Formats: sequence, C-alpha cells, structure tokens
Amino acid sequence: MWDGSPAQAAIFPANAGITFPLLMRGAQGGILANYATTYHYYFVIDGDGIIAWRGTWNDAAVRAAIDQALVPLPAADGTWSGLKAYYR
Repeated sequence: MWDGSPAQAAIFPANAGITFPLLMRGAQGGILANYATTYHYYFVIDGDGIIAWRGTWNDAAVRAAIDQALVPLPAADGTWSGLKAYYR
C-alpha cells in the first residue's frame, strides 16, 4: 500500500479480498528510488528475496507469480503465517 494511513492499511485488504502482506509507506522507505517504480506497481518477491514479478495489477499474473515463487520453498503448515515464518 502506497502511503496510506494505518486505518486504510487495515481496511483495504479486507475490502479487496487481499490475503498477502502489503508494504506501507513505500515512498518513505526508498522503494521509488531503489526499484525505479511508482505507486501503481506491484511486486512478488520470491523466497530468496528476488523480484519474481513486477507490473501493474493483473490478478492472474500476480497469482501465477506467487504460485511460481512458492514452488521452491519447503512445505510449511499451509497458512500465510507458516509461510511468513520463513522471512523472520
């Protein structure tokens, strides 16, 4: 999420049906400069921290990139919490 308030960050995923983690305050975090991007781009980061996909929103493309990025990861408990544990 690009520079939304904490309240917007909490409401947006629920309203949009999004279950994956979102970045907040991207502009302040250097995302614009580091990745030569603007607010309307989405990224899928693989298990090695490499950008697996970048582009404007396309539900099928994002889901395919996530599925592909998850292939090399060892099996977790099947939840997002289990998956996120690999990145802590």
